[in-house]
Amino acid sequence: METSSSLSRILKEESLAKQSSYQANNVAECRQALIRNFSIVSIYDWQEALLDIIDADELPAFLGGNKTDPDGNPLCTTFVSSDPANNQNLKFNPLCTTFVSSDPATNQNLKFNPLCTTFVVHAQIVPKRYYLKKSEKRLSQARGVRKMTLYPFSKQTLTFEIKETNSFLEWEFETKSRDIGFGVYFKENSQSENASVELVPKQRIDTCYEPETGIYKCEKPGTYIISFDNSYSWIYPKDIFHRIRILPPKEF
Repeated sequence: METSSSLSRILKEESLAKQSSYQANNVAECRQALIRNFSIVSIYDWQEALLDIIDADELPAFLGGNKTDPDGNPLCTTFVSSDPANNQNLKFNPLCTTFVSSDPATNQNLKFNPLCTTFVVHAQIVPKRYYLKKSEKRLSQARGVRKMTLYPFSKQTLTFEIKETNSFLEWEFETKSRDIGFGVYFKENSQSENASVELVPKQRIDTCYEPETGIYKCEKPGTYIISFDNSYSWIYPKDIFHRIRILPPKEF
């Protein structure tokens, strides 16, 4: 029986080894196939490299070819847009299926015009409407908000006794700068020696753009623990502004 078990284990290990070897070879082959599709050229002769694969009369002048607008503009703005919003083909047909085919052999635009210039867009400055800006940290000024400071290698917990089943534990917090570890835990009661149960896994949260908010349904009474953890930081203290409420079931 023991011999049979050992043989089974050996065969299983050999099978896994062969499978791993096959997967490794497969990955290596895919990597080589991918690498073959890349061409690395110098910043001084990239235009010549383009002309090796694209006819000069089809390549816009600003890329080293001969093609220009009717007025001689080398940027070819009549067919290379500087504003995607003005590109009618993209606006009404995001897939551009009139000239981008799922079968390259039948794609006439790609065959005669590898640049697909009907939807090429010039690089431009990102409009300010797309900017992300840091939060104005308004939570720190809100009513009912408390502040705590965690020094390096330290953490702090807040405990809440929930007596009514299906109450809700709601939290909002933000840091003055950098991230902070956050998690939620549960114990049957505050005096219990049993280990706490993790409800919301601890993770490092950055609130530079907006406060972190969340809510947890307390399906049974007991002690709920919110943990703020800065023990991973060697240098930086963290100022944390938080507002935590217990909401009765009737409010939801």
